[in-house]
Amino acid sequence: MPRSICAHCEQPATFKLASFYWGWRWPSGDRRAYVQLLCPACAEPEMLKFELSSQHPGQCLVCQDACEYPSQVTVYASVYIPGRDKLEGEQRFCIADFEKEEQMFEQNARRLPDRGLTAGGPPPSTPQQDPWAAIGLHP
Repeated sequence: MPRSICAHCEQPATFKLASFYWGWRWPSGDRRAYVQLLCPACAEPEMLKFELSSQHPGQCLVCQDACEYPSQVTVYASVYIPGRDKLEGEQRFCIADFEKEEQMFEQNARRLPDRGLTAGGPPPSTPQQDPWAAIGLHP
């Protein structure tokens, strides 16, 4: 059985990776949705961005300027970490910064059919060893 590869660091994993389902809509109405597999080390910064975005609604994560739709792109995420409940989060960007950041959501990802901004993922499962506990995410 082939090993899963982390979408960001491109390292093979010996454990189950987290599934990040990303979705956003450009102000033009064009919708995009992708799924990426991430290891704990690459998932941690994304999780921190969810927290930062929730603490500063209406601000771009990159430049911290105030931005509102239609000059804003909100990336919605459903995250499935092995052995945990589904997590949801958002990351907000001004359009100029999102154009620079968009590649991170598409890097080694699989594009999903347009089903709106909600997408399901695999049910969580319990791994034998828990590499997610190392970054503070416990069942």
